[in-house]
Amino acid sequence: MTTLRGISYPLQAFNGSLKLSEDPELVQEHIYSVLETRPGERVMRQEYGCPDFIFDSVQETATIPIRLQIALDEQVAEPEAWKVGGAIAESGDFLITVQYTLNQFEWAINLKLTW
Repeated sequence: MTTLRGISYPLQAFNGSLKLSEDPELVQEHIYSVLETRPGERVMRQEYGCPDFIFDSVQETATIPIRLQIALDEQVAEPEAWKVGGAIAESGDFLITVQYTLNQFEWAINLKLTW
């Protein structure tokens, strides 16, 4: 089994060098990086990131998880399988669940998108 290792997100210093993350923590940070970055924000990678849904009128709640899954499929290569789901809470927040398989283990992240 290969260990994934990379620079943590958000960027942090640790003992005089950059902090590193491994395996599921690295993938989780990569997911956050994609979801928190809007296309065009990175000069050298214009397509990197996830579209902003703040001004979209969403007729179907299934649209947002599908668009998130497409962005994650294109930009996060490590997990073997993805499942992205979502629902609108009574407060108006959009609750997202990202489930992925990495090294034959299943992981899940719960996010709350507030506009």
